[in-house]
Amino acid sequence: MTGGLISGDRAGGPARCGSFVQSYVIEGLPPLNTAGGVGRAHWSVQRRSTKDWHWKVKAAVGTKRPEKPLQRARVSFVRFSAANRAPDDDNLRQSFKAVRDGLVHAGVIEDDSSAHLVAEYAWKPCKRGHGCISIYVEEIA
Repeated sequence: MTGGLISGDRAGGPARCGSFVQSYVIEGLPPLNTAGGVGRAHWSVQRRSTKDWHWKVKAAVGTKRPEKPLQRARVSFVRFSAANRAPDDDNLRQSFKAVRDGLVHAGVIEDDSSAHLVAEYAWKPCKRGHGCISIYVEEIA
């Protein structure tokens, strides 16, 4: 797959000196809240999927995290999937809920509430079988 988010791709130039900027790419796709998605499944299936995504995020972050969780951050979430059109905005946002929580569990951000996080969501097409997500984290004041 080509075209993931990297730190040099953001408009507005490089981040200020000393701030945390990092991108992560995770293979696979979090489920959408559709008829066949986990959002409408039994609670135990939902819980297992959520825990899986927490671990995937933690594995992707590894040691590439700030010394202390960020108090304020701008996070861009991009879903790369093979579909004829973009998912509905509310489904796209919902699909990243476990990923957002995973950033908290991994120690990247303090909390995923709006007081700590400015979130952006996007969808981009890719070839079938190459689905993934990209997460770009930037510390803000």
